[in-house]
Amino acid sequence: MEMPDPADAPDEIVSPGMVSIFYLAGYDHLNQSAIVSLVLEALFAHRATLSDTIPPFQAIIEEAHNFIPSRQEGTDETPSLMTIRKVITEGRKFGTGLILISQRPSRLDETTLAQCNSFLVLRLVNPRDKSFVRSVMENLSEADANILQTFGPGQGIVSGQAVRFPLLVKVKFDEDLVSEAIGDEDFISEARDWKPNAHRKANTDIVKQNLGSTTAETVQVSGHESKSQPSAQSGKKRPGRRGGIRPEGF
Repeated sequence: MEMPDPADAPDEIVSPGMVSIFYLAGYDHLNQSAIVSLVLEALFAHRATLSDTIPPFQAIIEEAHNFIPSRQEGTDETPSLMTIRKVITEGRKFGTGLILISQRPSRLDETTLAQCNSFLVLRLVNPRDKSFVRSVMENLSEADANILQTFGPGQGIVSGQAVRFPLLVKVKFDEDLVSEAIGDEDFISEARDWKPNAHRKANTDIVKQNLGSTTAETVQVSGHESKSQPSAQSGKKRPGRRGGIRPEGF
């Protein structure tokens, strides 16, 4: 399915009761960032011109550190950074919201995060991530930050304009969305029991046999030629490996 043009057909991406998902796996970083930039820029333009072409909408950006990286991460090939900065700064007055999701908050652009008014923080272990979260969340105390690494699945803390004070929460999982295959991988058993594909192995054996017979024929032909055509260089002294020039006195 082709992606609708967000400039000419934005209603095919944003409509009441519609969820549009852009699956960007397979594209390199620059193309992923460019697609996010173009789509957001076009949709925001429709809202900013008050044309009523599309209703107010909320955009969710997964793996946000790939689209709004910090200066340390490098921003040369990330066109989405400036677009997201613009949308998150001006979007709320035009009915355009953003939700940024990342497992590595310390890799996010500080300027962009400074415009976020509410935060939901789940389990964090990395000291750099915890320190960064404290720096961008004004109401988060050191004691609150220290408990982040103790959270279990679904446990978190909410801070910002959404609540009057930092609040511990428990996110209720939708059982229909929970996959039993995630987190139960047994790579050791899989590696021990792994067997090559039978058809692929058969094709490989045939190729090896053909290459072996070809090599044997080449050796026989080369040996026959070396006997029937003695080298014209026999009897002559071969030069050294570094050439025929020898130091004086040798």
